Amino acid sequence: MLGLVLAGGHGSRLRPLTRSVLKQLLPIGNKPIITYGIDQLISAGIEDIGIVCQEDKREAIDKVLELYYGFKLGSWAKARFTYLFQEEPLGLAHAVLISQKFLGDELFIMYLGDNLLLSPINEFVSKFRGADATASILLKEVANPEVFGVATLDENGSLIDLEEKPKLPKSNLALVGVYAFSSKIFDAVYAIQPSKRGELEITDAIKLLLQQGFPIQYGKLEGEWLDTGKKDDLLSANRIVLDQYCVRNDLNSRFGTGILGRVEVGKGCRIEGSRILGPVRIADRTELIDCNIGPYTSIGSDCVIASASISESLIMDGSQILGVDKMISRSVIGENCVVKGNDDQFINLTLGSDSVVEVC
Repeated sequence: MLGLVLAGGHGSRLRPLTRSVLKQLLPIGNKPIITYGIDQLISAGIEDIGIVCQEDKREAIDKVLELYYGFKLGSWAKARFTYLFQEEPLGLAHAVLISQKFLGDELFIMYLGDNLLLSPINEFVSKFRGADATASILLKEVANPEVFGVATLDENGSLIDLEEKPKLPKSNLALVGVYAFSSKIFDAVYAIQPSKRGELEITDAIKLLLQQGFPIQYGKLEGEWLDTGKKDDLLSANRIVLDQYCVRNDLNSRFGTGILGRVEVGKGCRIEGSRILGPVRIADRTELIDCNIGPYTSIGSDCVIASASISESLIMDGSQILGVDKMISRSVIGENCVVKGNDDQFINLTLGSDSVVEVC
């Protein structure tokens, strides 16, 4: 069985962050979003994975694959990766279409690279492996089904309909961005037409298979499914990931007695005169001087933060926050930003990479 991870799209709802950083590479809990999905596939026994992206994004993804999976062109450690270039994001079904040569006649799992599931997909994958099904979809009850693909079941629990972003949803069962397919999906994709959005919808292709009488499985996701499409979604996802995965390190002996709760500190960090309230993750080589940090805050590598207070925020690699008396809360600050100033109120920021902001 093969894996297919989608890392295309423009990430327009996350601008300015995505002007310079691919949406799927934004960090949650100091770890790129795409790695959570790749980890899921590897955990389910899938070691051959195609990455669908635009060609100019390859270098950035390469760095992530090398750092987390030991992957380099021509060699591999935890998984073998193949790039599949999609010049324009013309729909999920189009991503399947351009991957046909790589996928061949194999069963495969398609995983959206900006998806964040905190419960394993192993059972979903193994059930499809052992069945004679053409496709399988993962469903989750949501409060706003109109913004997703929606599945309808009959009174016996059988799948009877699928619709993409309906104005009047027939159920609250949304399609989570994890799918399983046999090679029959290619015939369905060739047969459908672009939607009103101008995209080839994977929901339409699965619906066609259903109408043609092919067996379509489904599973229901009981654990968390985190959308990362907007700033507040990133912060909510960061909070949940820190709650679930952040561990307590014995750090007071290294940095003094101002560290409380579950706090992880990377290598080569300098912490002086600061109070940190977990859960908090701090990556390598970051300096914190006379700060109040946390809770629910992730700080990337090579940051310098001095005389500042930060809570419930994401600070990405290489950024500096200097002498800001305002409490920085519920903020997302991109790579290599500089924030400095002096005041006594709250401040809420969303900054793309290389921004410079002076608060006065």
